[in-house]
Amino acid sequence: MTPELASHRRKPASMVLEAKRLLKMATYSQIIKRVKTTYGHSPKTCHVADVKAKFGLTRGTAPNRIDNAARKYPCPADIRPHIEDALRHFRMI
Repeated sequence: MTPELASHRRKPASMVLEAKRLLKMATYSQIIKRVKTTYGHSPKTCHVADVKAKFGLTRGTAPNRIDNAARKYPCPADIRPHIEDALRHFRMI
């Protein structure tokens, strides 16, 4: 194989790093399960989304969201550390 073809098939370093980062990300159900087993309560998915957005781990706002500035159900202050702990456990933050 010629060097031109070999370099053409390689993925850019940014794509490889993004793929590795995505492999490390836990699902919402894994995060909720971790909080439930550790702290004894199940947070809502909207609470997990609020904490993930704080750290820039979401894709962005939904196109059908009514108010981009405010969340309908923001994460309560007493639950936020539990979700952050679960994110640290999965090495997302």
